[in-house]
Amino acid sequence: MLELKNYMKLLTTRIEKVDSTEISATKEEIHANPKDQKGERQENFAKKSKKRARRKQEPKARTNQNPSVTEGEKTEENRDHSKGKKPNDNFKKDFVLPKKAKKTNVLKRKRYHNFTAKSMAHEYLTYRRMDRIYHRATLRYPCENSKSIDTARKDTTYLALSISGDLFLTGQICRVVGVLLALINGVIDPEFVDCVFDENYPHLIPTPSAPLHGMVSCEVHYANQEGKTKRILSPRVSKRFSKGWCDVSTLRRVKDWQSEVYRYIDNQWKRDGWDEDGRLRSQNNWTKDVLLPWASKAQRHLEEYRAWKKTREQPLEQTKSGHMEDKSQLETPQIQQSTSIDPTVPELYGVVLNHLRKLDASGEWPTTSSKRQLVMISTDSSKDKNQQPESLTMACTKASQNIQTNSSAYSFAEGQGGASGSFSVGIMPGGVNKQPKANSMFPELVQAAFDLEVKLCPEREPSSTIAINRNAQFRPHTDSGAGAGQSTSLIVGLGTYSGGELMVEGEKHDIRYKAIEFNGWKQRHWTMPFKGERFSLVWFTPKGCEGMRGIDLYSK
Repeated sequence: MLELKNYMKLLTTRIEKVDSTEISATKEEIHANPKDQKGERQENFAKKSKKRARRKQEPKARTNQNPSVTEGEKTEENRDHSKGKKPNDNFKKDFVLPKKAKKTNVLKRKRYHNFTAKSMAHEYLTYRRMDRIYHRATLRYPCENSKSIDTARKDTTYLALSISGDLFLTGQICRVVGVLLALINGVIDPEFVDCVFDENYPHLIPTPSAPLHGMVSCEVHYANQEGKTKRILSPRVSKRFSKGWCDVSTLRRVKDWQSEVYRYIDNQWKRDGWDEDGRLRSQNNWTKDVLLPWASKAQRHLEEYRAWKKTREQPLEQTKSGHMEDKSQLETPQIQQSTSIDPTVPELYGVVLNHLRKLDASGEWPTTSSKRQLVMISTDSSKDKNQQPESLTMACTKASQNIQTNSSAYSFAEGQGGASGSFSVGIMPGGVNKQPKANSMFPELVQAAFDLEVKLCPEREPSSTIAINRNAQFRPHTDSGAGAGQSTSLIVGLGTYSGGELMVEGEKHDIRYKAIEFNGWKQRHWTMPFKGERFSLVWFTPKGCEGMRGIDLYSK
């Protein structure tokens, strides 16, 4: 049971005591909501204003306290104090002891993006609090309640767990319990928990979902609403208010309903009967079909995470020649040197690649929009190697506030695209005023890119829009904004690079001069790390542009 409790603690958020002097370093963990940070800045400004006002008044107060005291007397007074003599009252008022650092409770929230199929790491919704997992009860049900023909078995025992938090994502609880069962059964190392909660790790890590028929939402607390309405809204025995769900008859009906739900769950577990070893077949089927296949993949994810983490923890390494080299740029087994890649460009892609390289060399690559910045990982090589990138929480906050000043491809901050860049061309929904400026700035590139789609997939309906990316590594995401309701996307990679595969729901695809189709609106996708020069083109048709063809913009 102690081991079970330790595993439960790994999956929950904790409250830690931090020195007040260190609060500035942990503010990003307290909240990532820009509105909260705005209120905090206003509060800090008010405190600083009060301190400045106090400082202006202090010199006058000190000179008026005892104007007859000379500098010599003050010096003598200080000398007496150093010998152990008691200072006078004026000295007591002037002498201030240093304040001790106060301890402040800080809630260490976690990102539960790997415990849901809907939300991503860069979304504020995934930055959640899960207070507690605990053993609530042990339930026993006789086999006679089962519809199975095998009624000679002993009573079935269930372990009832209770999980509490502020707000649960879709599928979060089933996946949390799935990981907990994997830890209990020893099919995965406890370090895997660090992997799924590391917000800087730029990959999605699948988690197993426990059987749905064992889950029930049993309690909801309405603390604020109870204070406003003066009623007990969560069924329980309470003398706080006289009205609400606290009378005996209501509690009895709720108890009866819970018993009925538990009997239904018992029947669902037993509907497939038992195997020869006396274990429930539904339990064995889940272990065989879900848990064990997932565990083998999870072990591979954990090994990749360990290699990535080792690279980050030792960013610099002293070489034999005495020079410092960035270890993150050294060769890893996953990515081979880009110089070993065949630089030959297929004739089909030659024209588009030449236009992309000219645009890159010109320094006129368009800025990246704020929304697209949120799902991009900075790749600037000029950044200080000793400085670790800031957390995703603060990066998202900066990018979401970057409304008027879009990031440049050559000057960046974390979360703003870095040395990479991304812009759209073609036809966009919203009318004439919403059309991309790049259409008129780079007409030859746009025309060649739309012609390339027709050559790659002649049977495909020509798209209205293209996203053009340069050295862009994307975090796991689903397309939104202009991509809402889009058609099936077509993507291809160009350039001399290694790595950079496209991950679609965990499946790896090599897209270097190999075009593939996928549903970017519904399927989560991201970019694997890469080395070298990497461009990518993504053709799609957003909602509102159906029937419009970007290639017609340049037809005679």
